[in-house]
Amino acid sequence: MRKLAVLLFLVITYQNTYAQNSNKKERLYKAYQTEKNDSLRFWNHYDYIDALYGENLLDSAANELEILKKEASQFTSPEIQFWTLHLDGYAQHIKGKYLESIIAYEKMQQLLALGVLKESTEKSFGSDLITLGLDYSKIYDLENAVKSYQEAIRILQSNKDSTNLLLVYINMGYVYIKSSDWETARSIFAGGKKYLTNYSDSIYSTILYSSISL
Repeated sequence: MRKLAVLLFLVITYQNTYAQNSNKKERLYKAYQTEKNDSLRFWNHYDYIDALYGENLLDSAANELEILKKEASQFTSPEIQFWTLHLDGYAQHIKGKYLESIIAYEKMQQLLALGVLKESTEKSFGSDLITLGLDYSKIYDLENAVKSYQEAIRILQSNKDSTNLLLVYINMGYVYIKSSDWETARSIFAGGKKYLTNYSDSIYSTILYSSISL
């Protein structure tokens, strides 16, 4: 009976979460469709697409993203260009189009270099650099993969983002494994242990300790 009660609780929780997410998408889509201000309409559309990706509705998100890119071309705002590229870089990555993803992220870096973006936007680029590192690793450009991860560490440390820092150390360690540099890989994995304090029960901790023992 206890197991059945737990199972029912999990089913109900899932149903409630699904309903909440569906309602959120509907609200965002309605806000996008009804907004008259072009700038606000763009951001409503962006949030709607972000919600689609969050629920792994990849085909719908990709279709909407193509529309968003056309909308973004009507603006000169660096913020709009940056966040459109953010979505595009992620979209290309999950489709396995790593070169296209790299191009999107490199364009984001160009905008960052101009110094025209909000500080919060600049700080957000740490997570994009993780995906960029993965892109480079996928095409075996290991030097640029490491450079991306090193830059990600710099930004994420300033943000005190322990979760993503742990992910960076894991990813960077595996870059060195790809190049058969096992000693450096173990050193990198060991360096990531200091970010385990608040996440000792996460999947990352299992991966990290397994990697250190390789």
